[in-house]
Parts: sequence; structure tokens; C-alpha cells
Amino acid sequence: MIGYYLHGHGEGHRRRGTSVARALRSEVTGLGPGPAPVGWPGPWVSLSPDDRPPVIDPVAADATAGGTLHWVPRHHPGLLERHRQLVQWLAEERPALLVVDVSVEISLLARLCGVPVVVGAMPGDRLDRAHRTAYDLAEALLAPWPADAHPDAGWPQSWLDKTWHVGGISALADRPVPGRDEDRAPADGDRRVLVLWGSGGADLDPGALRAAREATPGWTWSVRGGGSPRSADLPADLAAADVVVCHAGQNAVADVAFARRAAVVLAQPRPHDEQAATVRALERLSVAVTAEGWPPAHRWADLLQRATELGGEGWSRWGADGARRAAAHLDELAERLAPAPVGATDGPVAVLTLAHGRHDHLRGQIAGLAAGERRPDLHVVVAMGDPDVRAVAEAAWAAADGPRPELSVVEVPVDADGLPLARARNLAARTARDRGGGALIFLDVDCIPGPGTVATYARELASPATRRAPHPAVLCGDVAYLPPVPEGRDGWVTCLDQLPQAGRHRSDRVLLPPGRRLREPDLRQFWSLSFALTADDFAACGGFCEEYVGYGGEDTDFAQVVGARGGILTWVGGATAYHQHHEGGGPPVHHLEAVVRNAGVFADRWGWWPMEGWLEAFEERGLAAPDETGRWRVLA
Repeated sequence: MIGYYLHGHGEGHRRRGTSVARALRSEVTGLGPGPAPVGWPGPWVSLSPDDRPPVIDPVAADATAGGTLHWVPRHHPGLLERHRQLVQWLAEERPALLVVDVSVEISLLARLCGVPVVVGAMPGDRLDRAHRTAYDLAEALLAPWPADAHPDAGWPQSWLDKTWHVGGISALADRPVPGRDEDRAPADGDRRVLVLWGSGGADLDPGALRAAREATPGWTWSVRGGGSPRSADLPADLAAADVVVCHAGQNAVADVAFARRAAVVLAQPRPHDEQAATVRALERLSVAVTAEGWPPAHRWADLLQRATELGGEGWSRWGADGARRAAAHLDELAERLAPAPVGATDGPVAVLTLAHGRHDHLRGQIAGLAAGERRPDLHVVVAMGDPDVRAVAEAAWAAADGPRPELSVVEVPVDADGLPLARARNLAARTARDRGGGALIFLDVDCIPGPGTVATYARELASPATRRAPHPAVLCGDVAYLPPVPEGRDGWVTCLDQLPQAGRHRSDRVLLPPGRRLREPDLRQFWSLSFALTADDFAACGGFCEEYVGYGGEDTDFAQVVGARGGILTWVGGATAYHQHHEGGGPPVHHLEAVVRNAGVFADRWGWWPMEGWLEAFEERGLAAPDETGRWRVLA
């Protein structure tokens, strides 16, 4: 994931950053003062303003820390709160990198926290001590101009070597280039000037603008911004102009480059002479007519004439679709620098399986684990009253190619009332935790994991989305149901590639594409065939209630405990498992006594009866019914 800090002065940084963010493949979160910019594509963290309350005397407040930084006034509460917010977000989200457009202090703070930084480069004199610090520590410098624009900048080679010269970044570049008729010969009075001004500096001087109009008969002037209303349709306004007059801000220049209009670009006073540097670059590349400040009235006729003769095709040397190139660089760097999963899931990833019989199904599951994108580090198999399980599991893993996980087979005796499913799951979790297991993936013995099941669970448990979710956080994957094994085969072991085509998904369950998550508000949808959580969250739940013995109820109870302790269930895409066919269907009559008994345990704990469909089906068959108190009983 990429963090993207946007400076709040004017709209230029926010508009440019939004264009790049919208072109990213990576997840992106924006940070900056105020609300998110229009069109921002992801989450936004509104940071405290660092200039409120106002600093009356920056010198007395040593706002530059003796010239080493740009803005760090002593004991400023807004500055302190902003930096606290940023550090907290970095700690919680652990982004692969932070793009900073622009702030020396934010760049330095992030890098002090160990987060790689990409700094938005700016034209002009950036050789002061503060800028040198930011540019030196950056992984890369993102320059929204062509490589040959500023040979006079005096940058050291170390900066040039890590600079991405992406060309101009226009927010309009994802739209069709406005149509225009270059052969149009405007009649006198029909030539059009569009004055395009921003919000980061002073407004236009109405008197100077009026004088320019009066000095250029035959030209019709329109003004957007600079004290006048902003453009409601900027591409159309640009297309209609014969000459565009604009300041030398990076966004205005890129927008004119997008439209390829003849232009007069005016350098306005800015810190570090950034706009003066830009007009020198435009003049050097013969892209536009330029001037310093607002020219006197008598110069305007010549400026417009020269711009008309120069035309707008030279803007191709500047470019306007730099957002796409910038995003490609950022995606690649984020992938390369992404932090390894840490935190709640430190330690081995463990798959936990309960087995009693179903040896072919256990072999199928182990074959699926061995073929997955990621093998577990530990496979815990609990043999419930079945001493043959150990040999089956050992032989199945011995048959797998490549590195094998640690295999731990533990035994639990079978209770006379049925299989001790709750106790066996708790034993599996305890065994995994004793071996350092951090991520616990519970897979029913009937389930063959898909290629991405283990990898998806492990990745999602370590993700920021899970870390910031309410806990205990339980992840659930879809389960598809397989038909009987194809004729002539002993099992699915030799045809794992057919599982996606053969499996049938239940319409009452959630199926998501890989990478998607969906919170499940109905805790009754939890099913213990396939789920995952951290060892810490399992311990926080207290495990499964061991009052349940035999089939039914213990997983519904577990989900209620998760909810009662403030946790949630979340479906995750990409973790599909495949349930191997076995005889059955309809209400589990062969588990009648266990279902009715466990339903009573649940009712005593939670005040309502679970498994209503099965209980009602038993009643229809004359097998069970509620007594006069409403308690379900098995009928003799």
C-alpha cells in the first residue's frame, strides 16, 4: 500500500497527486490538511493544520530550526498533532512507501520511522539545506517535467540518478484531447484569449487586465480563476482558445500542454523562483512565449502575435500524461519495497485438521496443501480415536515433492457421546501455539484447499485491514462442493486442477474475487469447514466451548463468542476450499442425539435455539419435539 501526502497550500499539489493516485494499481491512502480532494480514489486521513494557531513571529519561534528545516515552530500544538497523526498512521498501516508532495518535514519524519519516501520534486533553486535533506533521503524524486527541461538547476548527480522525469501531469490527460481546427482563420475580433489563473498566489489585477484588453483590439479575452469564477469545462475552454495566458505553475503548464494550445506563460513570484525556472525551461524548449510577471499593456499585442506564430505543437516535448508514468514507477517501487508481514501473525502459519476415518479425504487435503502457492509451516492433525491417522498423514506428506512443513499428529480419545470436536480444535490450536504458530487456519478433513487458500489466509491475517478491524477477527473463505470422485480414480489427488470446474458454490454463501473482503453481519453464517484467525485472537475467544460433544452447535457458539467479545467475521476472496463428497444430505439423523443435546447447551448459554431447520425436520419425522417448557427432547 502507498501513502500519499499532499500539501494544502493552493490546489496544485492536491490536483496533481490525485491524478497520479487514480492511475495507481496499488492501494493508496491520502494524507493532508482538510477534506480529500475531489476525485480522490481511496481512504483519506485529514491531518491537523500546522499553522493554526497562527505563528505571530516565526523568527522568535525559530520556525526553521536555525535554517535546517522549513517549518517547525517551537511548541506548536498543530504541528505536534499533525506529526503524531502521521506516526500513528505509519505504525498502524505500514505502507510500502510514502509519496510526499511536498514537505521536507513530512519526508524526514517518515524516513525516521523507517518508511521509504518518494519526494515530489519542484523546479527552482532547491539547493538550500532543508531541500538537500529531503532530496538526499528520498528513494526517488518525482519530477513532473521532461528530462531536458532544467539543465541549469545545479542538481548533484546523485539526485539526477534517482529522478523520474515523467513529463507534465495534467488532471485532464485521461480525457480525449479537445478537438480544434488548426486551419481556422479567425476574422478580426474573433481571436480568443483564455486567461487561466490559479488559487495559490495573488489574484489578477483588474486594472492590468483591462489595460491588456484595450491594447489588443481584435482579441476577445476570457478569464478563469484569479478572482473570476473557475472554469466549468476546462477542456472546452482550452479548445476554444487561440492563445492561452497562464502562470507558470506545474498544473497550468501541464493542462495547456494537454490541449497543445499556443500560450503566453508568465512567471509569478514564488519561493525558490520555481516559476521563473519553469519559464526558462519553456523558452529553452521553444514550447511557449514567456515573460516575468504581468507584462505592461503595450507588450501584449506582440506577445499574442508571437504565441500565434509559435503555435502549440511544441507542447509534445513537455508532455501531459505523466500521471500514468509516475504511477507505474510507484507501483513497481512499492512492490519491491513492501514490508514483510509483521505483528499479530509473526511465527509459523499453521493448518489445523481434525480426523476420524476419512483417510482418503485427508490424503486429498495434504495433496492440496502441497500444491498450494504457499505451504503451511506447520500442519497439526488431531486424530480423534483413530490411531491410523498418523501413518496416513506421514505417508501423504512423504509423497509430496519439495519442502515439507512440520507435521504434528496428536491424539484425543473419543467420548461415548460422540466425537469431541470442540476439545479437538482447542488441542489443535494449543499444539500450534506451543510450536510458535501465529496464524491458525482451520480446515475440515473433507476440505481440499485451493491453490491460494493458505496464501490468502496468511496474507489477509497480516494485512492492515485485519489489524485495524475489531478483534477477535475471524476470516472465512468460500467452500465449493465436489461431486463423487470421477470413475476410475481413487481420489482427487491426481486431478487437483479439475477442482475449480468441478466444485459447486452454495448460493447462500458469499463468493468473492481474490483481493476482496466483505464483513458478515450475521454471525450464524459462520461455519467451521474453513476459517482462520490469529493465535492471539483464538486465545481471546477462549477457544471452543467443550460442553459441546458430538456433532453440531459448537461452531455457532464460537461465532457468538466472537461477537460478544467485540469481534467480527469477514469473508475473503481467494481462499476457496473444495469439500470432498461423502454420503449424507438432509437432516443429520445419525447425529440426532448429539444435535438435540448440543442445541440445548447452546440455548442455555445464549437464550435461543440454533439449528432450527434440523430440529424442525426431526420433529416432522417424529424423532424430536419441544416439551411443555419449550426444551427440545429426543422422542423415545
